[in-house]
Amino acid sequence: AQGVCLEAYLSGDEGVMATFLVQQGTLHRGDTIVCGAAFGRVRAMYNDLGRPIDKAGPSVPVRITGLDEVPN
Repeated sequence: AQGVCLEAYLSGDEGVMATFLVQQGTLHRGDTIVCGAAFGRVRAMYNDLGRPIDKAGPSVPVRITGLDEVPN
């Protein structure tokens, strides 16, 4: 999958939370992601309503956890 990171912040409960907008392909839970200098695996993925999901297709905004640091 390919997309854009809209925002990212550090959450006390789950670590780094980042909001992505998938542009091409499908993002699955467990995929490896790179965002600037930050990298990691998608540990958890939530839709815009905050419900857990396993995959996200094009034009779907998702909130993910699993990055090693907060990207710029």
